[in-house]
Amino acid sequence: MNEGQFMPVPVIDVSSAANSGTYEEFATFYTGDPNVTNTFSECGILSFCVGSRQATPDRIRIARQLLADRADVNEK
Repeated sequence: MNEGQFMPVPVIDVSSAANSGTYEEFATFYTGDPNVTNTFSECGILSFCVGSRQATPDRIRIARQLLADRADVNEK
């Protein structure tokens, strides 16, 4: 891995899919609750998604889905 690159989280659940998966992987795990517990961090899955440093079309689509489902934008 080159300097400045990061190791993506393996996709094993909704949290990891929000951080580094495709929209399809995210949809596999997502139950419609945008405020589920993040298994990798104390922040919510919306913050985990947008904080992933990957502004890919999938990440944007996941963030939009979470916002449409009324994710708490003030969560820590």
